[in-house]
Amino acid sequence: MQRNRGSSLTKLPYVRVATAVLALVAFSEAAANPINDQVAALSEEKRQGLFARMMQREGERCTSIGRTFFQGSSSDGSAFWSVACVGGKDWQIMIKNTAQGDIK
Repeated sequence: MQRNRGSSLTKLPYVRVATAVLALVAFSEAAANPINDQVAALSEEKRQGLFARMMQREGERCTSIGRTFFQGSSSDGSAFWSVACVGGKDWQIMIKNTAQGDIK
């Protein structure tokens, strides 16, 4: 018996990979965080100003931010940003995946 090169057995791993990729794409869209998308679309300068105002409003001493860095997202779509205050501490800001984009 001769094996057919185009058999479904040889194509099965490709189908599994394609299915996994489609599932990841669907999950990432389902966990999309629209508030974080807006923050990410800001220029670095505007994002620094936004985070500085938020931190001041919370009573933290961070009048000027030297840099922001997107760290990634959790499985529920919450986004994490690293914020470095000039002459001060580094902070992590979480933007929850809610309609209001709650921030911690």
